[in-house]
Amino acid sequence: MVGVAVAGGTVKTFTRGGSYKSVSGGTSALNSTTPYIASAVMFNRIYYADGVHWAYYDAYSNTMGTMVAHYGALPTDASGNAPR
Repeated sequence: MVGVAVAGGTVKTFTRGGSYKSVSGGTSALNSTTPYIASAVMFNRIYYADGVHWAYYDAYSNTMGTMVAHYGALPTDASGNAPR
C-alpha cells in the first residue's frame, strides 16, 4: 500500500515502512502557504484545489498534472480566486 502526502506544496508518496519517494512534477506543485488544500479521489487520481492551482496526482504514472477545462473555464469567484 502506498500513501500520498502533501507538505509545503510538495507532493510525495510514502509506504507503511516510512520511506518517502518523489512524485514526478510534485515539487512545489501546490501552494506552500495556504492553510488548507482540498482533495478528492476519483478514478485512480487525487484532485487538489489550493486557491491557486488546479492539479491532480495520477497513481498509475506517479506524476502530478494540471487540470485543464476542455469547454468553458475552471471556476473562480468574483475576486478571481480558485477553489480551495
